[in-house]
Amino acid sequence: MPNSSSAIALQSHNIDEYLEYRFLLGVKFKNQRTVWFLFVAGLLILGAYLRLEQFWLNRSLWLDEAFIASQIARGDWSSFFDLPMEYSHFVPPMFAVMGKLFVAIFGDNDLSLRIYPQLCSLLSLLLFYGLTRRLLTPWAVLISLFLFAIAPTLIFHASNLKQYSGDVMFTLVLLLALTYLPDNDQPDFDVSLLLFALLGVIVLWFSHPSLFILASIGSYLGGYYLYRKNWYTALKILLVGIVWIASFAVLYFVINGGDARESSPIAAWLFKFWNVYHTAFFPGLTQEGFLWIKDTFLLFFRTAGFRSPLFLIVLTVLGMLVLLIRQKQLLLLLVLPLFITLLASYMERYVFYGRLILFILPFAFIFIGIGVTQIASLSGLWQDTDKPYFNFCISLILLISLLLASVRFPLGKTIKIQEAKPALQYLQTHQQKQDKLYIYYWSDPAFHYYAPFYGFDYSSCGHIIAPETPKNDFKEVDFYWSQKTNLLIENIEETRCILGFSEGLKAAAPELKLLDGHGRVWLLFTHISERNRQEFLDYIAKFSTLLEQKTYPGSGLYLYDMGE
Repeated sequence: MPNSSSAIALQSHNIDEYLEYRFLLGVKFKNQRTVWFLFVAGLLILGAYLRLEQFWLNRSLWLDEAFIASQIARGDWSSFFDLPMEYSHFVPPMFAVMGKLFVAIFGDNDLSLRIYPQLCSLLSLLLFYGLTRRLLTPWAVLISLFLFAIAPTLIFHASNLKQYSGDVMFTLVLLLALTYLPDNDQPDFDVSLLLFALLGVIVLWFSHPSLFILASIGSYLGGYYLYRKNWYTALKILLVGIVWIASFAVLYFVINGGDARESSPIAAWLFKFWNVYHTAFFPGLTQEGFLWIKDTFLLFFRTAGFRSPLFLIVLTVLGMLVLLIRQKQLLLLLVLPLFITLLASYMERYVFYGRLILFILPFAFIFIGIGVTQIASLSGLWQDTDKPYFNFCISLILLISLLLASVRFPLGKTIKIQEAKPALQYLQTHQQKQDKLYIYYWSDPAFHYYAPFYGFDYSSCGHIIAPETPKNDFKEVDFYWSQKTNLLIENIEETRCILGFSEGLKAAAPELKLLDGHGRVWLLFTHISERNRQEFLDYIAKFSTLLEQKTYPGSGLYLYDMGE
């Protein structure tokens, strides 16, 4: 039945009415509502457990986290409002502030840095349930919530020092708040709209993609009231949009310094990384563009943890078709962010790829829930019929198919990417006084953050050969070093800590050769391919003897005797 008090005129559902069906695989319970809520509670608990399990694993920071960890943990609060950060990254200012806040409360450590994204992910479970409960039928709620609870990419980013969990959470916050926004003929409309405008202003400072959600909501509301010829209310919506644009303008021009392609010191490298290596910019409505859309969404579902992305895409499209027939308003609201993000990608202002579009994943789960429910409805499943065994078999096949084709179930599986901590702990207990340490190029950010915990002094590290400034591939580590002075150590005997200035062996070979004749040297590798690492080791073996090696997930520690 229509929800006449809502400004978006969406169809809300009476849970008690829908739970009159034969609820569980053709079996009817006396209290369907209680059973349904037990299912919901079970899925919420499962989702929370999977997220907390990864959090308490306390894995080492991987490269993308290490880029921002040192500044968040030890930098000045004001530095978060003067971007880029020390390794050239741009993050939402309030994301960094929240990370700093938890470090100030609980101390400088990995878990403190990850509390905020973990809280965002846990709250997202409740928000997603709240949103789907207002928009979907009970079975669609359960299916969507099941996928949301066990999606590996959401579980991983729950304990990842990046803003992506927050992007998902604030997307849900804005959409759920919108469903409670009263229609313009309600007495509290103006106050609610003012609070909603304030919410949008604040959210922009926590989540960059919230701009696309706000643009979608503003466009939807403006079009809705223009269609109803309510010019005065449409003008109010326009004013709200102007307020949002003003907040974004301050963030974009004052904090970020304008167009990242000009303000980012590593813009050329990032453009090459995303455009050449990942083709993450939409090429437009051409044959190439439609092939790009197909490949991009197949990859999106696959990297999100889906075993059979094509099957899920079919269900997503089916859910969209159902909404096109039955609830065009909801379909429009859910696809607008997709179109606006694609437009930004086409203009090369936003990357349409992987974790950067994680905020649209909840929409896919909603569509899938609707699609699966529609298949069940067409076959008469979950309704009070005289074919309980038929319902049981077909329901069981459908649900097992969804399980097998949905995600690589993560229960009990831990995710470790680049374990720098055990390598540094081993080094701390086995390094001798005169030993030297060579830190591979991409290991710099992690070593920078972890050094104080294991008795190392990062400030004493330096280059033994002056690195040339890269012309085309000026990357994050290059930018950080370019901001420092006196990194060059002219006398190799004066240092125990050497920063490798190149990720490739060809450029690094001269500095490695300088280590010949300088006794015991440890080499720390993280974020390096097996092939590249082996090239380094084979080269060093030409003039040294391997004494010891320790390997960990995504990292390695090697001790060589370089002779006297």
